[in-house]
Amino acid sequence: MKLRVAFALIAWVFCAMCVVAQSSATGNNTGRFAGHWAASTPGNDVTATAFVTEVINNGVTGSPAGLHLILGTAQGQLDVAAGPYAPKAIREISVGNKLQVTGKMETVNGKNYLFAKQLVLNNETFTIRNDRGVVLRHRTKIRTQAQSVQNGAL
Repeated sequence: MKLRVAFALIAWVFCAMCVVAQSSATGNNTGRFAGHWAASTPGNDVTATAFVTEVINNGVTGSPAGLHLILGTAQGQLDVAAGPYAPKAIREISVGNKLQVTGKMETVNGKNYLFAKQLVLNNETFTIRNDRGVVLRHRTKIRTQAQSVQNGAL
């Protein structure tokens, strides 16, 4: 029994060292999710205004989760990661809509993404992430009313 525990401990330490060495060699940002920033750095925000050329409702393997809006800019295609909890108006966006996006550029698996903090569609502003890059979950009106009733408030 002691031999098994010792072997398991040695194997675990070896695997941990391999992961640390690999992430150091590849320059990956360990210990954080894509789109999360260590501190609020508003000076690094990017703003782009362009027309939507493609809407991808479910991200592909290796890309950030959730809705992706591909914008056609003068510099080429811009992949905007709007996240898994985008408001209904953003989820229902269609090709050809003009969209203003403010967020941060980040590279994930060798591809650049603009992680949206704020989207402006038809003069309506939607906040997608907070200043630290955490995705905000938007509550529907029905859900807000149900929660109020459940908590005893009307």
